[in-house]
Amino acid sequence: MASFDTIHDATDHTGITGVDGLASGTSFPGSPANNDLFHRTDLDRLYYYDGTRWLSLQEFSVTGNGYGTITANSSTAVAVWRGAPTSPATDMWLIDLTASTFVAATNSGAHYWIWQLEYRDAANTATSIVTFNSSAHTQANWVMTTTAIGAVLNTAARTLAVTVTQNGTPGSAHQMFNLRYRLIAT
Repeated sequence: MASFDTIHDATDHTGITGVDGLASGTSFPGSPANNDLFHRTDLDRLYYYDGTRWLSLQEFSVTGNGYGTITANSSTAVAVWRGAPTSPATDMWLIDLTASTFVAATNSGAHYWIWQLEYRDAANTATSIVTFNSSAHTQANWVMTTTAIGAVLNTAARTLAVTVTQNGTPGSAHQMFNLRYRLIAT
């Protein structure tokens, strides 16, 4: 099989009808080696084996702008970005979440915002994936934070959301998010 190390173009490879030397078919081989490439003809996509699972060669991302300004008023959670997984029948490998945040004033170790990436299942039960906060950020400056995730978001997830709560009374905040992921195939 071809190796992932030899591929430099990680763009969408859907629509491939055949590549010389690249194994293909409607099911993955039984004994793959780390970084093996395989073209799933039934899914019309290239996958590589990461040593545990088959991941799409193509990387996807979802971006949200936080729906404007969050103002300090209570400690209740406010959804600032929502998105549905690409397919309810496909697990996703979550790579990382990058957040650009700005707290206008009154941001300190005692007064800060807390952002949480979570998913909700069919019963609307929330499960936290990653949490970060602005406690160490300099106020009135945009701060970019990338948090590695490296976890499976399984088919139980019906929606993804970033929620925000406050500790103390921080100033108003602005935020933008980018979640990177790959599809998992079996």
